Amino acid sequence: MRKIELSPKQILVTTDLIRDNRILEIYWKIVSKGHFDTLPPPIVARPSQSHRGLAVSPFAHPSSFDDFYKEIDSLGNVFYLMDGNHRTLVASLCNLEDISVLELQGDEDFIELGRMKKNGHYPNLLDFKQRATNSMSTHYDEFSNLSDLSRVVAHFEYHLFLREGELVNLRKKTDLLVENGLLPKYMVDGYNRGKK
Repeated sequence: MRKIELSPKQILVTTDLIRDNRILEIYWKIVSKGHFDTLPPPIVARPSQSHRGLAVSPFAHPSSFDDFYKEIDSLGNVFYLMDGNHRTLVASLCNLEDISVLELQGDEDFIELGRMKKNGHYPNLLDFKQRATNSMSTHYDEFSNLSDLSRVVAHFEYHLFLREGELVNLRKKTDLLVENGLLPKYMVDGYNRGKK
């Protein structure tokens, strides 16, 4: 696992709605005062290279998932957001151009995340590894042979491909939420004031 800086355009996200604006409001108070670095870094992973199509092949025509991966490749150096939806959204709303994240690089990183959660550094860390395993193993026999990181990435790609319909980066999601009036007015005003 390594700490890196990413722009909102490099972070691919789901278009799920934010379910709890109270969490956004707490993070807004912290990040708008310049203290994003006091929060646990969001967690990202690179798109798959070795098992492309596994997550989508049983449900789609092969040419459609080929197009899916071509689109990902065309975006360049992008990462999937695994944990930190509220934190990254607020960072984007505060117009941070460099967002500090932790990149998952291998299975051993899950052991380290477990330690961090146990020690209170990530008290609300989602168990995305377990969720991916439970969700995907019912669909694929070959899924159980993947590494933990590959399983998590395949699960995210499955979600993006089947449920989203389009790839959305953090900046675009922020703009969509602002345009559709789905965020508190003071956050929208702050975002618009600081927009470059």
